[in-house]
Amino acid sequence: MSFKEYINEKHQLTHLEHIEDIVFIEGFKGAQETLTYLRNIINDISKHDTKMVVQQKVDGAPSLIAGWSPEDDRFFVGTKSFFNKTPKINYSSEDVDKNHGHSAGLSKKLKEALNYLPSVIKKGEIIQGDFMFSQEDLKSEKIDGISVLTFTPNTITYAVPKDSPLYKTIINAKIGVIWHTTYSGNTLDSLNGSFKISNSQIKQTKDVYSRTTNTTLDKIGWTKEQEKELLTSIKFLKSDLLSFDKQTINEIASNKKLSLIIRTYINQKVRSGDNKFNKNEIKGLIDFIYLKYQKEIDKLKTDKNKSKKEIEKINFIKDLRNHASTLYHLFDWVYRVQQIKLHIINKLQELNSPETPYIRQSDGSYQITSPEGFVLSDTHDSGVKMVNRAVFSKLNFNNSKF
Repeated sequence: MSFKEYINEKHQLTHLEHIEDIVFIEGFKGAQETLTYLRNIINDISKHDTKMVVQQKVDGAPSLIAGWSPEDDRFFVGTKSFFNKTPKINYSSEDVDKNHGHSAGLSKKLKEALNYLPSVIKKGEIIQGDFMFSQEDLKSEKIDGISVLTFTPNTITYAVPKDSPLYKTIINAKIGVIWHTTYSGNTLDSLNGSFKISNSQIKQTKDVYSRTTNTTLDKIGWTKEQEKELLTSIKFLKSDLLSFDKQTINEIASNKKLSLIIRTYINQKVRSGDNKFNKNEIKGLIDFIYLKYQKEIDKLKTDKNKSKKEIEKINFIKDLRNHASTLYHLFDWVYRVQQIKLHIINKLQELNSPETPYIRQSDGSYQITSPEGFVLSDTHDSGVKMVNRAVFSKLNFNNSKF
């Protein structure tokens, strides 16, 4: 399975991997393709490319998929549970009550989507995006002395100045949805996802603020010095990668349990605010595994099962220690990939967004922030996620509305 095939494995774009994690999923080949992807992005920014699809991630909730069933032409809405083995599909308010009645807030938004989106999404289209606001979510506030209209769908607060043309559009809308993915297929269970979404798939109505996230790289670029520095860093990363034990890297990635635990450990570090790897990282990973196994052991009721799980833990950590040297180098390698990614994110942040993002502070004030992140695709059908994990992943771990 190739790097891009992994990203779009099931054709249903419910989750994108962080580009620096691919080595733990796809092994040596994935690491090579990660460097190729980074180099291509850097070159495309330098060339002011208009073909690469760049989507500015928005921090909406819930994730919403909606459109017209290819099987019977009925309109439906759903959340990510649309992609469950037993999908939750809502054609009516009664379906919403049945599938999502446990959450009053979510149910209300889905019913609003059922009411207003049939006039927005053109016949035959199925698209996915982020629910941004209902009327009751809009607030008139002042930020730095400027009168603005705000809405906070999840973690980020978005603000629109009252003297901007967009203000009138949003204040008059019943709901707001921003779209990022389109689907095609003859049946609902065989849909293929693509980032090649177009504004032509949606209609503008006064009841719905609706747009896509697509933009291009034609308005940003590097200085020659910046480009040279980044490409040199990638050259060193490639050289270091070739010096690693290729077989061990592939063994780590092919061990699905170990691969998942490593990525879970990285996420735990992000959650704690620690985004840098150090010389004690293997010890930290082993301590993390001990704690994880101990929690599992404590839940078991019989001594036999506890003993079995204890042996599993010992063997698992023994295998990990056999990979310790390569893992040590990989953690450092991943950290350096992250640094290149952050340079790219900083450059992409020069792309403007209609809504200004803020983070609400503990004292109630607002601090302007950067967009949540970006999805980049050069084929339209696959992509990679670029997020400043030290900032937004940590926030989102601790604050999710749906």
